[in-house]
Amino acid sequence: MSIRSQIQLVVVLILALVVAGPVAARNAHVHAVATGKLCGAGRCVALPAALADQLSRRDEAYNSASQPRPTPYYRIDVTRHTKYGIRQVFLWVPSRHLFRSTDYVTPRLPSYWRSANAAAEPALAALARSLKPLVPSHGWH
Repeated sequence: MSIRSQIQLVVVLILALVVAGPVAARNAHVHAVATGKLCGAGRCVALPAALADQLSRRDEAYNSASQPRPTPYYRIDVTRHTKYGIRQVFLWVPSRHLFRSTDYVTPRLPSYWRSANAAAEPALAALARSLKPLVPSHGWH
């Protein structure tokens, strides 16, 4: 095999890895199952599996945000049923398009405010129509 053929083969292999790598990484979650619920005042509704999976992946872009003044919100509990069983709780403030994200992992990480998952907000809003929001009484809990 000539040097030129070897170089062409290496280039083809590198291009294949560049194209296939991100696709494989995006699809690695396909077999993981997530469950979740959206809670308001007095009751909760189950999240559709696809929405729970979308929220549990934690792979969307977001911006850090400052804590908003207390305003009506919903609580979202999501558990990813994988080897590590990551549980997340979001306080969703639809009027501000914000999440307070708390990940229950070891070691414990602090909660933080961030922009909401823009792709998930329409589905969350549709589910929230059947719920009354929670109202913070003395700040955020």
